[in-house]
Amino acid sequence: MQVKQSIQLYIALGLFLAAIVGGLALRMLFFVDLPVVFKHIVHAHSHTAILGWIYLALVLLIYKNYLKDWVPNRVFLCIYSCTLISIVGMMLSFPIQGYAAVSIFFSTLFLFCSYGFYWSFLKYIPKEKRASPAYKCTHLALLYMVISSIGPWAIGPIMSILGADSPWYRVAIYFYLHFQYNAWMILALIGGFLFVLEQKKVYMRQANFKSFIIFFHWGVCLSFLISILFLKPGFWMHILAIIGGVFQFLALWYLVTYFRKQAFMLPVVNSKLNASLLKTVLLFYFVKLLMQLLAAFPFISNYIVNFKNLAIGFLHWVFLGVVTPAIFYLLHQSNLLSLTSRNYKIYLLGFVLTEILIFWQALMKIFNAPALPNLYQWLFAASCLIAISVGGIFISTFKRNRKATS
Repeated sequence: MQVKQSIQLYIALGLFLAAIVGGLALRMLFFVDLPVVFKHIVHAHSHTAILGWIYLALVLLIYKNYLKDWVPNRVFLCIYSCTLISIVGMMLSFPIQGYAAVSIFFSTLFLFCSYGFYWSFLKYIPKEKRASPAYKCTHLALLYMVISSIGPWAIGPIMSILGADSPWYRVAIYFYLHFQYNAWMILALIGGFLFVLEQKKVYMRQANFKSFIIFFHWGVCLSFLISILFLKPGFWMHILAIIGGVFQFLALWYLVTYFRKQAFMLPVVNSKLNASLLKTVLLFYFVKLLMQLLAAFPFISNYIVNFKNLAIGFLHWVFLGVVTPAIFYLLHQSNLLSLTSRNYKIYLLGFVLTEILIFWQALMKIFNAPALPNLYQWLFAASCLIAISVGGIFISTFKRNRKATS
C-alpha cells in the first residue's frame, strides 16, 4: 500500500488548520474564560504547527522529489504512519497534561521517526542521483534536522540535574528552534527550489553552490549565539553573532545574484501567482535576516529579552511569512496544491495584520505608545483570516483532485 501524495497533503493541511485553531484558542484566552491551561495549549499549538504542518509538508516534497521511485512502500508507510501517530499524540496529549509522560513518549517517538526518514533518504536514493546541488542541499537540510534534535534530548538531563528554571533549559529549546527554522527548513526549501530548476535542466555550478553553503553554514552556526545572548555573555559573543548575521546575508546574496544572472528563471515564475509568492518569500526572508542581525546588537537584544512579544512576532514571521509561503509555492509549482490568488491574498492580509498587532504589543510598552482598544479581539479576528484562507486552500485542492479522478 502506497501513501498517496494527495493524502499526505490533506493530512498536512488538516494539521495546519488544527494548529490555527489552537492559535485562535490562545487568542481567545485573553478575553474569554476557557477551561484550559494556556501553557499546555501553547505546546500543542507550536508542536502541531512545526511538526504537523511544516515537517510533513517538507517530507511530502522530499518524498515526491527523491523517494517515491526508490523507497519500498512498506518502509515509507511504516515511517510515515509512526510519524503521524506521534504528531497526533502530541496534539492531543499536550492540552491535557503539558510536558508529562504521554507527551514526552510521543515527542521521543517523533524523533526516532525523523531519524528513520533521514535513514531512508540515505539508504534508498541511488548514488547517481546524489551529485546535484538540489540533492546536496536537501541532504544538508536533513542533517541539520538531526543536529537540532540534540536540544530535545538535552532537556531531560537538564531538568533532572539543574531543573526547569535553569537557563540551560532555555538554551536547549533555543538550540532546537534555531537549527530548525534557520537550517533544516530553509535549506529544505532552497533544495526544493533548486530541484524545480534542475527539472528544467538548469543546474547551479558546483563551485558557486559550495561557496553558498560555506557562507550559509558559518552564518547559521555563528548566529546561534543570538539565541543565548540572554545569558549576558561578553561583548565578543555579540561580535561573533553579528558576523553570523552578515554571513547569512552573504549566503542569500550569493544565491540570488547567481540566479539573477541566468536567463533561466522563467521556469519558476511561470504565473503571476508564482512570481508573487517568490517575491514575498524573498522580501520576508530578507526582513527575517535583518531582524536577526539587529538582534545581535546589545541595545536590541536587551529589548528582546525583556519583551517576549518581539520573539513571538519573529517566530511567526519566520513560520508564517517565510516558510509557509515557500511551501505553498513549491506545492503549487508541483501541481499538488490548488492555490488561488484570492486565498493567497487573504492569507497574506491575515499574516500582516497579526504581525502588526503582535509587534505593537511590545512597541507600545517600549515607547509608551497608546494601547489599541480591543487589541486581542482584533488579533483574534486577523488570525481568523489565516484560518479562512487555509480552509479555502484545503477545499479547493480537494475539489480539484476529486474532479480529476472522477
